[in-house]
Amino acid sequence: MVRLRVHDVRLSTPRLVLRPMAEADWPTLLKWNQDPRVLATWDSDNVEPWSLEKLQDVYREISQHALMFIIEYGNRAIGEAWVQEMNLPEILEQLPGQSLRRIDLSIGEPELWGQGFGTEAARALVHHGFTQMNTDALFACHVRDSNPASRRVFEKNGFVVLTQVRTGGVDKEGTSTNHLILTRNRWQDVTRVSDAAVAVIDTE
Repeated sequence: MVRLRVHDVRLSTPRLVLRPMAEADWPTLLKWNQDPRVLATWDSDNVEPWSLEKLQDVYREISQHALMFIIEYGNRAIGEAWVQEMNLPEILEQLPGQSLRRIDLSIGEPELWGQGFGTEAARALVHHGFTQMNTDALFACHVRDSNPASRRVFEKNGFVVLTQVRTGGVDKEGTSTNHLILTRNRWQDVTRVSDAAVAVIDTE
């Protein structure tokens, strides 16, 4: 049986610690992935709770090609995040031969939404991606217009829209989903002019 691939990277910001995701985290991850409020931030059209079996199958597979983290605030697990190798053909075809990765993250405790934790966690992942992983460009994929808070998380870190895809059938109002990109050069420019604190990177 494939198990979750556990790495040894820990990332720190002024308020958060991003520690390696581990097999012991399944109860917490399952709680978040069965909360319709959290699921709606990923896809408002599909908030069906995940089973433990589905969760383990998907996350264990992703972990083979990603650094997966639990986001902690004051020793409390509040969210999940990962940096994974780009897996979308439409993006790989646009930028052949480059080192491309995508960031996915979610704050799993709704009462903590709107307090900047997602932006801070994304900043740590961006910093690590460019300084430690030799990445040429980072992406936030399938960011829905119906979730403007998620888009702001990435735009505050310098991401811009690469492509926009119209979705929705004839029986409902169409919406858009976006692929956002942050290149190394743009990140360096944004970092030079930003007053935001740079994440402290700790590696065990």
